[in-house]
Order: sequence, then C-alpha cells, then structure tokens
Amino acid sequence: MAQNDKLHQLILSMSKSEKRYFKLQAGLHGGDKNYIRLFEAILAEPAMNDDEIKNQFEGERFVTHFAVAKADLYRQVLKSLRSFHSGKSVTSRLAEHLNNVELLNTRGLFDLCKKELKDARKLAENYGRFGVLTELHNWQMKLMPYLVAEENQEAFIRENWDGKLMLLEKEMNLNNYIYLTHLGFMHYKNLNIRQRKADMTKFLEIATHPLFQDEKHANSFGAKLSFFNMRGVHDQVVGDRIGAYENLVKTAHLFETDPTVVHREFEQYLNALHNAAVVSVDLYKRETALKYIKKIGEFKPGNKKVSRPVELQKMKMTCYLELHLNNKFGDFQKSIRQIINEMEMLEANLPNFDTLWKMKLTFEIAYSYFGIGDHQQALDWINRLIHTSESSWQKGAYHIDMLNFLIHSELKNQRLLESIARGITSVMKGQKRGFEKMLIGLVKKVVKSPDSKLTRVDSDDMIDQLEELRKVPEVLSVLDQVDLLAWLKARKSNRSFAQVVKDESKRMTEFYGS
Repeated sequence: MAQNDKLHQLILSMSKSEKRYFKLQAGLHGGDKNYIRLFEAILAEPAMNDDEIKNQFEGERFVTHFAVAKADLYRQVLKSLRSFHSGKSVTSRLAEHLNNVELLNTRGLFDLCKKELKDARKLAENYGRFGVLTELHNWQMKLMPYLVAEENQEAFIRENWDGKLMLLEKEMNLNNYIYLTHLGFMHYKNLNIRQRKADMTKFLEIATHPLFQDEKHANSFGAKLSFFNMRGVHDQVVGDRIGAYENLVKTAHLFETDPTVVHREFEQYLNALHNAAVVSVDLYKRETALKYIKKIGEFKPGNKKVSRPVELQKMKMTCYLELHLNNKFGDFQKSIRQIINEMEMLEANLPNFDTLWKMKLTFEIAYSYFGIGDHQQALDWINRLIHTSESSWQKGAYHIDMLNFLIHSELKNQRLLESIARGITSVMKGQKRGFEKMLIGLVKKVVKSPDSKLTRVDSDDMIDQLEELRKVPEVLSVLDQVDLLAWLKARKSNRSFAQVVKDESKRMTEFYGS
C-alpha cells in the first residue's frame, strides 16, 4: 500500500473525538503548523490525490518536501492516537508501568520503582500476560541490589528464578496451544468452504495432537480455552454431537467464570456463544440455542459504547443463528419474515463480511425460500454463491451443489439439471466414499426420471442408503445443511418439505431431550 493511501486511511478512520483531540494537542505546541493544514486538506478529500492537495498549497515552501510533510503528519497522528487511548487498554497500561519503571530507575528512585513493579505484576497476573511478567522478573533482578538486604539476596535470586521458569513454561504452553489452534482453525475454515479431503486430514492431525487429549495439559486460562474449543470442533467434524456440545458449552461457561475476561476478550466470547448456539441447534435444543443467541444480541463490552465492528459481528451472528435455528426446526415461514424485516440491513452489509460468513448467510436465505416452496427466490439467492467471484467455495461445497440441484429439480429445468448433474458428477467422481457414489446415483436417476420425479422404489432405496450413510461424519455435516432425507421423504409421501423437516425435528428433540 502506498504511503499516501496509508495516511488517508488512517485519518479517515479517526472518530470525531480523536480528531478533536489531535487538533487540541497540535494547538498546544508552537512552531510550524503546516501538518495541521495538511490534515484538514486530506480529511476533506474522499480519495487521496497528491496533485490536488499540492495545488491547494501552491507556492508554499513545505510543498517542495511534500513526502516529508506527509510522513511527519503520519507520525503525529499515530502519536496523538497513542496518547488519546493511553490507559484504555491493558497493553497500554502495562506499557506505562514499564516506562515508569525505566524512568524512575534512571533517577535512582528505587522505592517508587518497586511500587510500579507491584502494580504492573498484579495487572499482568490478572490478565495472563506471561511475557510482561517475565520482563518484570528481569527488572526485579536488576533492582535487587537497591531493594533487597544483602543477607536475603540469595533466597530472592532462587525464588525469582523459580518463578521465571514457571512463567516461561506457562508461556510456552500457551503459545503451543495458540499455534495449534490457529493452524487447526485455518484448515477447519477451509474445510467449511471447500470440503477438501486434504483440509480434513490436516485438521484432524492437529485436533488429535497430544495437547488436546487431556485437559490437564492446559495450565492457563487461555490454554484451556484453546483446549475446549479444539475438542468441540473436532467432535463436530467427526460427528460426535454430544461431545461437541459438552466441550463448546464449556468454552462459553469458562469465559463467564471471570467477567473481566469476557469484556477483555469479547470477540472470542462472542465466538464461544455462537459455537455453543450452533451445537445446541445440532442437538435440537431450541431453548438452549435461544439463550445463547439472546446473550449475543444483548452483549455490551463493559461500560463502553458498542463499536460498529462489534455491532456488525453481533448482527451477522444473531441473523445467521436465528435463520439456522428456524430452518432446522422447519419454521421456514418464520425465517422468511425475518429475511423480509432485515433485507435492507442484509443487502447493505453482506459485501462487508468475510467469505465464510457471506456463504453461510446467503445459503441460509436460499434454503429458507426453498423451504417454503418459493424455488425461484431460492434460485436467485443460490446463484449469488454459484456465480460469485469468490472462487474458494466454488468446488467441493456439496451443500451448495445439492441445494442448487434440488431447486432446479423442483423447477423442472431439465436441461439445466443435466448440466448441473455433469458438474456434480465431475467434482465427486474422484472420491471413493459411499456418500459421493450415492449422490451421483441420485443425481443421475432424477435427471433420467420423467418430470424429475423418482419412483417409489428409487426413493425407498435412496432413503435406506442415506439413513445408513448419515452415520458417517462428512455425510452428517452435509445433511445438517441440506436435509436431503426430508426432500426424499416429502417426494415419497406427497407431504411438503417443511412439514417433513418439522416432524423430524420433533422426533429428534424427543431423542436428544430438549
């Protein structure tokens, strides 16, 4: 990114309070104020244009060193922002304590250093900042000659060293969990988008690492969060719904044992609530899922005003979860009412979401319309996924391919069905699992059947195969998103798709217990 783009983006990202503070701070300093005038000029530009801004200051000396002026403004803005937000985050408060220790040490004020170290230690311990605690141990050793009596120094050194070793062990343990978790969830995200066997293999390799085999290996709050998160997602992937529920609910509850952590790591907390809601839906626990959805919607990070990014995160989570919950229970009409009420908001914000969230929300909307039998609207929304520039999800996303196929089957688009069938067959033919073979067989039989209708014998055969195959985790994952069984049963019984899904949800609610 060019320097002028960085400067322009930085200035436009500032809030009204931050801009006001910057101008007030600049007013307190004497000397050249050209950087303030440049600040105002850039602020007025919707897009950075060096030539236009230079023309505004034509003939002035600083224009001949325009790149230097911009670099100076960039540094001044960052300095102002640091000052404005000083003390508002744990990181900045700890940095202040360490800076104070260094400043007081140069003046020989060692007793005051000791107080700063004590305050910093308490703060770092409360927030699990092992790196800072290690640095504090280093300062204690440096100040020992001035703060510890000579006869007590040997015991102090030994105690300090033992404490430092313990901190280093905890920090290494936490870093190992963080490393594995980031790597694992990268493959899990790719698995959700592309459903490639390679991503599955890599994810399972990480999720079954010895650190994730026993909770006792996780020796800090952050490590335990990683442990339960990875265990829960692993159980989801392998089809252990109960295990996934137990572990991901533990993750949310772990946050809630310490409100300070909730407000410090609120993005992780919202993700934990989202995951707990998803696994609750998977077990047909409607009331439990609604409880977590409500917590997301009502969440506020401490006494702070909710920022725009946090509002967006809450909005996309609650919107998706409500649609997913209603669709899982066959309440497609309820989903449609929600979509109509929130359409303006959805259309405005969908482009701002990352690939996975765009896919999830767009798919649930298409599935909602399919559920009420409005297949043309369902087609319009599924086409947004199929004809998107996001190439990452265009191959191997079976649930998208299958919903598209079912929509065209209902619309009796025979020619398109044949083309879609060739595409699905091409993607799946390299796989040797029973699910892909069964889907290829279903696709071919639907295409060959008059008016895309299966015979009763074909329907019974497919239903039996799917009932058996749903025990396979990968199959269960697809069926959780597109209820192919319900579609086949609806075709066989002449009931609506929505009614079959609703009846099945009642049966599963009784099976798992609400």
